Amino acid sequence: MKFQLPKQPIIRTLLLSIWLPISVLVLFLLRFGIERWIGHHGIGFHLSQIGMLFLVAWPCGIPLTVALQKIFRRGRITAYILGVFLIPISAMAATVGGLLGPLGIFVYVTFVSIPAWIALGILYIKQMPKISG
Repeated sequence: MKFQLPKQPIIRTLLLSIWLPISVLVLFLLRFGIERWIGHHGIGFHLSQIGMLFLVAWPCGIPLTVALQKIFRRGRITAYILGVFLIPISAMAATVGGLLGPLGIFVYVTFVSIPAWIALGILYIKQMPKISG
């Protein structure tokens, strides 16, 4: 049985935007290792932090997710290339923005998504039908 994303655009976008909290968590594990999880605070403390991370960072990934979805419809290779470069940068930006709080995460990740929106505009212009006068 093949997994397919739902057809509803809002649910699809929410499912696809889960990349941001997962990538921040992977970045944390790469930086500090698994030993940090079983430190003096205990694993319950870190599980509560993961819950807050998902609550805050999940919606912040939506601007880049929407841009990449729209680019994917027009040029798949462009979407893959932008995703490969912008998603890791967004994870690092969300980590730095997390020092400033939830608004910092949103501002940093939205700023990183600007190249994807510019690429989408360029694709729209290039693929616009020519009007002959």
